[in-house]
Amino acid sequence: MDILKKEFRTARKEHRCDLCQRLIAKGDIYLYQTIVDGDIYNFKMCQWCYNLIEMYPEFRDVELDQGTFEDMVHGLTQEHGCEANSTPEAVMNLLRRLI
Repeated sequence: MDILKKEFRTARKEHRCDLCQRLIAKGDIYLYQTIVDGDIYNFKMCQWCYNLIEMYPEFRDVELDQGTFEDMVHGLTQEHGCEANSTPEAVMNLLRRLI
């Protein structure tokens, strides 16, 4: 996997984060990458996911896709006391407090 372009952008329209599927609203700053991995594609990451990855180095050591990211977030939340059967909202609230 090679990154051809990596830049922060301000959204001119709504997008979805390719990791957490959260809405990137018009006016939000997000990470935009053009990636070559057999094919060329664009990848968008919300500021929240970017901050989480910057804060926890273990997220940087793997090639992240949505499933891997969700598994790692689940493990992280359990380390910080969130129950496995917690609602997605409870998990996100815990992580927001951490970052």
